[in-house]
Amino acid sequence: MQANDKVPIYPDLAGKVAVVTGGSGGIGVATCRLLAANGARVAVNGRDQARIDTVVHAIRATGGEAIGAAGDCTDLTAVEWMRQQVEQDLGPAEVLAAFVGGGRARPGPVAEVPEQDWWSTVDGSLTATFLTLKSFLAGMIVRGRGAPQEWREKMAAAVPLGRLGTPEDVAGAAVFLASDSAAWLTGVTLDVAGGYVMI
Repeated sequence: MQANDKVPIYPDLAGKVAVVTGGSGGIGVATCRLLAANGARVAVNGRDQARIDTVVHAIRATGGEAIGAAGDCTDLTAVEWMRQQVEQDLGPAEVLAAFVGGGRARPGPVAEVPEQDWWSTVDGSLTATFLTLKSFLAGMIVRGRGAPQEWREKMAAAVPLGRLGTPEDVAGAAVFLASDSAAWLTGVTLDVAGGYVMI
């Protein structure tokens, strides 16, 4: 959906400040455009300024509001600068979509993956997400967006069994799969999710 060509499907997003890391490519671009189409004020993050500009200009061309927020999310100083820029230009973040990910590691036998490629993938995916949350989450909690207890209650309400899972729930399934009792199972996806995942 493009901005202004349909009635927004999520009108509650109108006017909210949304930050999308990895917003200059793939899933991030699509998310930026859909957020803007629903009236969100979008900060597009990435490392390539030209690609960021392309996304920002496309959103603005369809009547949406967007800014570029360049920065390497594996660097806390860069993430903090990006947060400050967003707060200055748009206001405090109310929506955070952390889509940065990737690295040099490619599918193949583990023994053949160079260690530096492994670490680049860990940093590109996990560290980037951790640092983004570290920078933005405290302020969002103070402003009442993403409070841990509120999140737990909402998640529990969405689970058909009416509660969140426990470590013991997952441990029981793991031990079963490791035992001879699971010897006749092959290629099975076991969703230990209280009915939250339905096929």
